[in-house]
Amino acid sequence: MTAIQYLSLEEAQKLVPEVRRKILKVMKLNKAIELISNIEIAYYDEIESAFSEIRFNKKFHSLCLRLFSELEALMARGAVLDDIEKGTVNFYSICRGKPVVLCWNLGDRHIKYWREIHEDFSEKKPISKLR
Repeated sequence: MTAIQYLSLEEAQKLVPEVRRKILKVMKLNKAIELISNIEIAYYDEIESAFSEIRFNKKFHSLCLRLFSELEALMARGAVLDDIEKGTVNFYSICRGKPVVLCWNLGDRHIKYWREIHEDFSEKKPISKLR
C-alpha cells in the first residue's frame, strides 16, 4: 500500500497545469474505452471473428493500460482523480494539524475549495476559509 502524499496549498497549486494536461488525457482515454466497448461487429467467418476479437481485446486492454498508467502517474504526484466525468481532483493536505482535501476542478485556474477528509464534495468550503 502506498502512503498518502500530503501537499501544501502552494505545492498543489503548482501542480495544477500538469494535472490539467493529464486529466484531459485521462478523459480522452476513458471516452475511447467507452466507445470501443460499445462496438459490436458480427462476422460470418469463424476465423475472421476470432482474429477480430483478438485485435479488439488488444486495443481495449492497451487503452486501459494507458488510462491506469496516467492515473498512477497522477497519484504519484499527489493528485487523486475523484470524478473522471467532471475532472474533479483531490490533493491531500494538512491544516492546523488535521488532514484535509484540497479540491480542484478541470476548468478552474486555481484550487478554489477544500473539505474535511470525512466530508462529501458537496460540503466543500472556499479556500479562503482554510487559513
